[in-house]
Amino acid sequence: MTQNTKKDTTFSRFYSDLYVTNIGLFMRVDSLIMADNLAAALTLNDTIPAANEMEWNLKTVNTLLISKVLVDSALSSTDSSTLESIAIQDPLVAGKAVYMARAILLERCIMNCRV
Repeated sequence: MTQNTKKDTTFSRFYSDLYVTNIGLFMRVDSLIMADNLAAALTLNDTIPAANEMEWNLKTVNTLLISKVLVDSALSSTDSSTLESIAIQDPLVAGKAVYMARAILLERCIMNCRV
């Protein structure tokens, strides 16, 4: 990207265009979570219009991750059922939220099964 070629311009344009799509918005949600700015992450996540099942799943898991898991709040039975319904889906169709849901459920199982 620092060679001042046409490819640099093309990549910069691609990245700028991607930044304002849902993919870019979800990337910003991830960055806000990593920066521990949960309120901003939740607000941004809530504004993303899910265009397909994959995005709906990610938006749903992000909401539960931010509002419950990362603040050590208990998941309700509805929350658990929602995560289970996402966790059983095919990740090739339903996206990375499937793995996230599985990880949250596994972590909760381990924490609740300790003696």
